[in-house]
Amino acid sequence: MLLLDANDHQLLQNFFDIEPNSRHITWARHIWKATKDQLIIDEDITLLQHRLLSTALIPTSDLLHKIINNINTKIQNSRIP
Repeated sequence: MLLLDANDHQLLQNFFDIEPNSRHITWARHIWKATKDQLIIDEDITLLQHRLLSTALIPTSDLLHKIINNINTKIQNSRIP
């Protein structure tokens, strides 16, 4: 489904006002398809960047620090009778 805002409607009206021939219409279809494809690519890039940031791994130094703290805590807890 194609949803047009006021700007899109005005651009479309201007296009039809020039009374395009079949060549103009063919070029317009190519341009609109390329624009749609670019918008889809931009959305995919944004989604992938979000996924990358949301699933980023903990840096190795932080992970090592947490492991050492966990071991230390377990050792201290095991000494308490």
